Amino acid sequence: MTPCKNAKCGKPIEPNPVGRPKEYCDKRCRDAAYRAGHAVPAPNAQRFTPCLQDITRDLARRVEALGRAAEADDRSGAHALRVLELAAGLGPVVEDLEAASVQQARDRRVRAAEIARRLNVSPGRLRSRWPTDRVARRMRQRGRANGAFIVQQGADAAAGESPEATELTLALARLQRASGRNLRELGERTGVSASYLSRVLTGKRRPSWELAQALTAACGGDPAELLPLWQAARPPARSPARAPTRTSTRPPAPHTPVSAPARAGSVGPPAAAFG
Repeated sequence: MTPCKNAKCGKPIEPNPVGRPKEYCDKRCRDAAYRAGHAVPAPNAQRFTPCLQDITRDLARRVEALGRAAEADDRSGAHALRVLELAAGLGPVVEDLEAASVQQARDRRVRAAEIARRLNVSPGRLRSRWPTDRVARRMRQRGRANGAFIVQQGADAAAGESPEATELTLALARLQRASGRNLRELGERTGVSASYLSRVLTGKRRPSWELAQALTAACGGDPAELLPLWQAARPPARSPARAPTRTSTRPPAPHTPVSAPARAGSVGPPAAAFG
């Protein structure tokens, strides 16, 4: 008896009495051998590895901070709200971890049905929840906010942002993250809306120096250290454009001689001299 050609099986196969000899135990072994023979590592299989590493470190720090806060001997209402805020902050990080893990599995040619089974969802639900463009966009936003990684893919990449502007965005985002203050609190301190601050911290808006200075001070940083970054991120001054001169296409009007004005006091033509 010949063994099954599936390397992970190898069981002996009963020979066929007639026809071609069997090579596999059943259809499942044949499909597994086909997938193994055609499984070529994707060229971008490591694309989301930095994302996963940063997210897991961030999650570990948040869980540790939540544990310290939960064990603290503080019965005030403010402390209870702080614990609640830390617990709520775990949700988006866990979602980032799930999104990056899903896309990494896709990049490594894992079947969608297998990914969906691990998440206990249907393949259709997996496609609608984590399409590839949404995962890449979410990782880019997280990368700009944390200063750790930026996944560039597709038309949504921030191609028009200069390196100096990116450095300014990352510096402000790191200050906001280190301060532990949310956007609403920083908005009250700086006098702008939380939604506008979100656009500033994700690189969609370039802040004025007044806003950058106020935001740095609200986060406990030194505005003097941020000034060189802000100056380098300013767009180059444009020379004022001259208004185009409008040239007339009409031919010049014919010259009409103008008679000299009459002498003051003279009403009619000059009178003849009488001798």
